[in-house]
Amino acid sequence: MGFQRELGCLLRKAKAAGYDGVEVWLPSEKDRPVFLEAVAKHGLSFGFLCGSGNSVYGKHFAEFEKMLRDGVDLKPLYFNCHSGRDWFDFDQNKKFIELGAEVAKSSGVPVYHETHRGRIMYSAPVTRRFMEAYPSLRLTLDISHWCNVHESLLDDQADSIQMALSRTDHIHARIGHPEGPQVNDPERQNGKTP
Repeated sequence: MGFQRELGCLLRKAKAAGYDGVEVWLPSEKDRPVFLEAVAKHGLSFGFLCGSGNSVYGKHFAEFEKMLRDGVDLKPLYFNCHSGRDWFDFDQNKKFIELGAEVAKSSGVPVYHETHRGRIMYSAPVTRRFMEAYPSLRLTLDISHWCNVHESLLDDQADSIQMALSRTDHIHARIGHPEGPQVNDPERQNGKTP
């Protein structure tokens, strides 16, 4: 979770800032009751990020599957998945998409795969290949990552972009550019505000 303070504090701040919901990594088992109590208290909807940082395919897939299946019981609005890895092969990565489709169908909770560097959907042509193979594939589009990967504003990939837009149900909005997925904050140095 990007916010390193207590969950109740995060949710209180989100509500005070005018948000209707939050997107967070699936809380640990011990934090889940606190999380559910806090979202109810503040009247917030929620979606879960889902993924694994493990570099070993079998372990990565097992962690991903456990997170998806455990999260279903908490009834999120959706899952935003940081699925697989860009170096896993097509057959390995397609298992994440197939699992997501199965979980979405059996639970009714939508599963979106995010266009993110280092993950399955890291580039426009790779994502297009998966979209062509899986017509039901749904995306969280963070297109700024593609600008970075392709070192362009994607002018030469309009067909893939249109296809991705037609499959997008959730977005992460950033200002990307050909050399980075977001604009750096010049006030921050080494992760700290001066």
